[in-house]
Amino acid sequence: MPETIDNRRDADVFRFREKASTLIPEIIKANKDKGGQEKKESKCVGWMLSRY
Repeated sequence: MPETIDNRRDADVFRFREKASTLIPEIIKANKDKGGQEKKESKCVGWMLSRY
């Protein structure tokens, strides 16, 4: 924690960063355990229509 917190915004930012630094790595780890996304083949036809 910083030695001085001047206003409420700084306090809120610091509180968020403290919580995020522990929660985000856990969320990332949980999502890695689920596996990757399946790649879907998509067709892009919109660019042809914009030419005419």
